[in-house]
Amino acid sequence: MHYAKLSLFGLALVCLLSAVGCGPTVKDRLAGTWQGSVELDQAAIDKKKAAADNPIAAMAMEAMLKPMLANFRFDITLNADGTMSSEGTVGKSTGTWELKSSTDTQAVVVTKEGEKSHEHTLLFDADFMKGTGGFTMAPPGEMAEIGKFRFKRKT
Repeated sequence: MHYAKLSLFGLALVCLLSAVGCGPTVKDRLAGTWQGSVELDQAAIDKKKAAADNPIAAMAMEAMLKPMLANFRFDITLNADGTMSSEGTVGKSTGTWELKSSTDTQAVVVTKEGEKSHEHTLLFDADFMKGTGGFTMAPPGEMAEIGKFRFKRKT
């Protein structure tokens, strides 16, 4: 009887220890189709307009930029095998992706489309590792000063 209790305790302990840390990885969480959009930072836009040499040109740029980016959408599919594809208002592309490093709050992903390779830092929402959150990423160039790309899992 004593051995039966010890064996049950040992079995329970092994089950508990094997369950710890065995959830989906960051790579598992990233695999799938993500819908991207642009989130503008109005405070950053206002600051950029105030610092502009030509305030009228800066206001015109904002008036054109906001409606255009409000309708800017794209889907990115990151496959578990390391291939990827994207499709959106600016066209289609295919390539590969690799998880370079990650924590529970961010990841560095390297994408390659043709001969072009890019490194992206993804910042996870607080609930990303639970499977319900998305992530943000800085867009290229000057756009990074006034906004970010927001990705939500496409259902």
